[in-house]
Amino acid sequence: MNNGGRSLAWKGSVQRSTEGRWLAEPAVPGSNPGGRTHNVYSPLSSRGNVKLEGRSSMVLEFMEVGVPGSELVLRGFPRGSLIVVRGAPGTGKTVFAATFLHEGALKYGDPGLYVSFGENKEKFYGFMRGFGMDFEKLEEMGLFKYLSLPTLLENGVSGLLMEILDAADSMRAKRLVIDPFTTISRAFKDETEARAFLHTLLSNIVGRLGCVALLVKEELESGEAGG
Repeated sequence: MNNGGRSLAWKGSVQRSTEGRWLAEPAVPGSNPGGRTHNVYSPLSSRGNVKLEGRSSMVLEFMEVGVPGSELVLRGFPRGSLIVVRGAPGTGKTVFAATFLHEGALKYGDPGLYVSFGENKEKFYGFMRGFGMDFEKLEEMGLFKYLSLPTLLENGVSGLLMEILDAADSMRAKRLVIDPFTTISRAFKDETEARAFLHTLLSNIVGRLGCVALLVKEELESGEAGG
């Protein structure tokens, strides 16, 4: 997101605590603007945008999450942000991310892109119909695209990025999900390459399109995130 010539982006992760609350943490240390901590996930006291006071005044615009019940604990996701959704297998990460896309398209008209490195489109559509989400209809309306990339990692990270960039640009995506991001992280040579990928994703898709991207990560039984 660009405000007065300045690029503003918030990177973080959201997860559920043992008490059932959604928590947030920085994805990259020191990535929050101006060295400040912005509690964008506190219980709602008011809706709308938030004005950040610093060397320059900026307005942080929030996107409605759309997941039922999230409005009780989340103010929303800042437009132009990169969010990590992580948890153990079977905790509902994919359903949460899919609902974010489905409700965003249905209620707010936000085009959504789902990037998958696992199941095919037909299986995904059939599974989500069980939750009352008709992605085929959204696809016909031009509000949703399913990008299946099960073997693209063989072409390297650059080829992967180009596929995602082209798909996001073609539909002017406002919501993006990469599931599971853990699969991509295993293809990186080191942490430097991983950070370069995230920076490119952030600047070329998230920041430029004012998009919100959810990166779904598996968490191992030990509590550490896979990949």
